[in-house]
Amino acid sequence: MTEAEASTTRLLRQRHRIAEQKPDDFQVRNLIEIVQARDRANRQLTLLVSALSGISLLVGGIGVMNIMLISVAERSIEVGIRLAVGARPVDIRNPGIVLRQGQ
Repeated sequence: MTEAEASTTRLLRQRHRIAEQKPDDFQVRNLIEIVQARDRANRQLTLLVSALSGISLLVGGIGVMNIMLISVAERSIEVGIRLAVGARPVDIRNPGIVLRQGQ
């Protein structure tokens, strides 16, 4: 690739009639450099998206944990009251049943 770049540069300098001491008025690029730059950008984007998704999962997990904590705290008061009035474990597990027939 370096030989091809050098020969292309020489040919373009001849065709553009550029003197030896003057700078080039063109650029010769290697496609491998472009592909490597694209790969670096893709890796950085993947890292950024992964970090954002990890943060989102963490925030979501904290939100679910807080909702569960509030639910358990509210239910523990109800369970304590039911136990104080003599409820059986089956009555506590089924909160929709308040009183049974014949009791």
